[in-house]
Amino acid sequence: MTSISTNDFKNGWTLMVDSNLMQIVEFLTCEARERASIR
Repeated sequence: MTSISTNDFKNGWTLMVDSNLMQIVEFLTCEARERASIR
């Protein structure tokens, strides 16, 4: 069984959260653009 240091865990967690945040931001940006173009 491999032991994971808390630092490695934090780095992996941060990468995961960062990629999710980027996807959410891109999604919201696209939504805002579509709504703006409708007006």
